[in-house]
Amino acid sequence: MLAVKTPMYRPIDVILAGLLISPEIYLWVNLITFGQVWLERLADNKKDGWANQYNAENGKTRSKLGQGILTGIAFIGMIVVLGIYFRDYLTSPSVQQAIYPYLMNGWILLTYLTIYQSLYMFYQIWTLRKHIQA
Repeated sequence: MLAVKTPMYRPIDVILAGLLISPEIYLWVNLITFGQVWLERLADNKKDGWANQYNAENGKTRSKLGQGILTGIAFIGMIVVLGIYFRDYLTSPSVQQAIYPYLMNGWILLTYLTIYQSLYMFYQIWTLRKHIQA
């Protein structure tokens, strides 16, 4: 609704807002930025942020997005291969019995969080119906 009420909106804006793709990408970028800032703060060697900004504005930097995507795909692939390789152990009765209480508590917690989040979402949608100017 907010995307439609925004002046000069594009159809792609409404589609992405409806699919919740934009907020998801925004949250991932925020998480990556947050992690990089803390890693830089905890590192021994300090970098000159102004020099990095100057190089970025002049086009002298390279994006590491491709490396990040490939690393993510490799990590997910590794998890899948390990899961297939150890499937006999992971599906054994002893492992299932060991994780059963945690799974049940997790499902109960997930149910309560889903109900809470749904009610909060309906509240936000209801309050968004006011006149909004972007």
